[in-house]
Amino acid sequence: MLRHRAATAVTCTWFSSSEIIRSLSTLPVAAFVEVRTDQDEHREQDRKDGAAVGVDREPAQALAALRERLRRAQAEAGISWKQVAARTGLGRTTVSQAVNDGNPPPSARTVATLARALRIDNAPLLDLLDTAVPASRRSEGMARPAVTDRIYQLPAPPAALIGREEQHAMLLEVLRPDSASPTVVAVGGMAGVGKTALALSAAHEALVRGWFTDVLFLDLRSYDQQPTTSDQALESLLAAFDSVGGELSALPDARAGQYRSQLTRLALEGRRVLIVADNASASEQVRPLLPAPGPHRLMVTSREVLAALDARLVALRALAPEAAADLLRNVLLVANPGDSRAEEDDSVFMELAQLCGCLPLALRIAAAVLITDCSSVAELVIALTQGRSVLPYLHDGARGVRASFDLSYRLLERDQAALFCLLSLSPGPDFSLEAAAALTNTSPADVRLTLRSLARSHFLDQGGGRWSMHDLVRDYARERAREEAVDDPCTAAAHRAAFARLLQFYSDTAAAAAEHLGSTAVTSASGRFSDRSEALIWLEAERANITATIVTACEHGESSKAARLFAVLGEYFDRKRYFDEWLMLATTLRDEATEPSAQAIAWSGLGVVLRRLRRFDEAAAAHVRARDIYRAASTTQGEALACSNLGLALADAERPDEAVRALQKALTIYQELGEPVGQAHAWSHLGTLFRELGRPADAAAACRRACDIFRRFADLHGEANASVGLAMVLFQEGQLEESCGAYARARDLYQQLGDQHCEAGAWEGLAGVLHTMGRGEATAAYSAACRLYAETGDHGAEAQACFTLAYVLAQAREPEMVTALMQAASAHQNAGNYLEAINIWDCLAEMHARRGSLKEAQAAQTAAAAARRLA
Repeated sequence: MLRHRAATAVTCTWFSSSEIIRSLSTLPVAAFVEVRTDQDEHREQDRKDGAAVGVDREPAQALAALRERLRRAQAEAGISWKQVAARTGLGRTTVSQAVNDGNPPPSARTVATLARALRIDNAPLLDLLDTAVPASRRSEGMARPAVTDRIYQLPAPPAALIGREEQHAMLLEVLRPDSASPTVVAVGGMAGVGKTALALSAAHEALVRGWFTDVLFLDLRSYDQQPTTSDQALESLLAAFDSVGGELSALPDARAGQYRSQLTRLALEGRRVLIVADNASASEQVRPLLPAPGPHRLMVTSREVLAALDARLVALRALAPEAAADLLRNVLLVANPGDSRAEEDDSVFMELAQLCGCLPLALRIAAAVLITDCSSVAELVIALTQGRSVLPYLHDGARGVRASFDLSYRLLERDQAALFCLLSLSPGPDFSLEAAAALTNTSPADVRLTLRSLARSHFLDQGGGRWSMHDLVRDYARERAREEAVDDPCTAAAHRAAFARLLQFYSDTAAAAAEHLGSTAVTSASGRFSDRSEALIWLEAERANITATIVTACEHGESSKAARLFAVLGEYFDRKRYFDEWLMLATTLRDEATEPSAQAIAWSGLGVVLRRLRRFDEAAAAHVRARDIYRAASTTQGEALACSNLGLALADAERPDEAVRALQKALTIYQELGEPVGQAHAWSHLGTLFRELGRPADAAAACRRACDIFRRFADLHGEANASVGLAMVLFQEGQLEESCGAYARARDLYQQLGDQHCEAGAWEGLAGVLHTMGRGEATAAYSAACRLYAETGDHGAEAQACFTLAYVLAQAREPEMVTALMQAASAHQNAGNYLEAINIWDCLAEMHARRGSLKEAQAAQTAAAAARRLA
């Protein structure tokens, strides 16, 4: 069941751009002349250091200057060398030798790592190292990296690319930096034709030629039951850029804005990014990933013709028979350079290639059969001819592909074949060892051996501790499973039992993980995970599989079991802001559920996620449906929860009287049930409503009552939320010291829970009270809120907090307000709020122009122009 969770409210004071301008105009010119960030000072000193190092300077002097620069940066950063060692993972001895005189010169890798930890530019330092230790005298470990912090996600290229020379050249023509071709190239063709192999080969060649500094690989899984959406693709790319923390904006346009901002930032840094998006299904899926004209490139593979993408289209068809025969020979010789079968007549290889449809995937499977089970190529040709069949969805030339699969399948041992069919019942893109064990009702140790044997037969791929099937292989496995279930009712029953075990495995493990995300102490049920971090790692790894399993369970008429799994994921989806998947699952369950309990869970979850998406009236309607279903079924606890959630949605929809009635009904039911924690949630929500209705005494009493109950039952999140509500009431009543204490209590509880987003809200509220009191700690509190909002990916809140911080700094005549305004503008831009960003950049440009800082004014005008183009 979804826990109560109210949005954290904060005390905020908003200021307009004109107010900022008026405050800034009162600052003396000197304040703006001296506005310099630490990075500016570092760059200036780096320039001096670099200029001081001429070609005639002694290496020893250059090395001394390098170490002095590192020591100065460490002092300015205010951290110890012990902390630097821990932050970088270099080890204390390595760090000590790198920065202290009398030791051998450090490696370029060490210098670059230290520069990153100390937040300074590494280029001048590496120039000093070049003078101190010429490249010709360096060991391999001291080689200067061409690009630091580069992103490299590209899988290994194929061992050999045969028969694709023309298409390979076409791809390189698009990827070439000075090419006049489009920035996007799409490789299209049927499944198994070698699209990914061609793309990887071209990408690696482009890297070898130095055309790109960074490369990202993304599998869009478009032919799975739950393909990767464009929003999820953006999320993965942003995570690779390390631009956000664990949470992202729920708004698609905001994610696209973050992505474009990151590509622009990398281009300005002189970096060139290649993005390989594998397995796309439609132009709309990859359109948000398109780079602007410039140095970056996007390479897409798809079974479809992406004609609407404005990309260079490269079509792949089956290999020519000669090239297919060469591929077969190549695989044999790679496995055994002395394999005499490679010398067999060309016509035999050509016939085998034709039987395999000349598709690279089928050719490699056939070659694997040759390597392990056939004495000659002719023997395999005879076997394929006698047993050939056709995969239903493949057309020309597909007959040999199915025959290859059939023959390989018949060669499996009984337990291997049984596992192969069972694995097709897992609806997600991959699976863990534990999931495979659940399907087979065996131990992980036992199933691991069979998985490895299937991998050796090219039926499975293994990587990162997980297993997966190629699209064609998985479809073939599903066909075999269906055929065997039709022929044998016992097999059909066994398959249903296997899927039920998989569903139960995900339900039990997800419930154990969800315990670590809750408000109270972890129970014995969650012994599967040692802490919150381990639980989150599992949930992230299995997210796509769990989502697909819920959908499949609904399709199989198991909506009641699917609803139980869906219910335990509410806290996870909410905390991680995965609103798109949450909405899809809630809608699917609502449409498929037949049992009242499953219907109520679906409507309840739908209401919560709709409220998160600020669709308040729809959320209220969903909670009404949930309440009515629970009431008809005499499920009073469910009715109470539905009434509580309904009250929150009505309050957000600005229907306060209805909201109070709903929450009072929830309170009454919880009192009748003797549920103190439920009562506490109702009191907490009522406190917020009473405050908005101008009933401060009732609001304070309700919030205090909620805090007392939550504290008694160790519900940390509930107490934190209630403390925020209390703090707001106290602030309105002028009880500022008490308000500070309540915000500080909420902040500490959120920290203990690891809820950074709510902690940011508590910091922001505390900052507002401190500023009202005229206390200088307000600046640090606003800064903490800005940092946490940025880390959690809520760039809209980050922008507002930074904007308010700028005003506070301006009032205090602090020149750091320029940095705060710049961060606010960037945050607005990342959130897709381009008009707000434009206003702030224009504000900065006007401010600098008034003060005669023409260079800074021009930079702000350029940034405003860039935002206008995006808008």
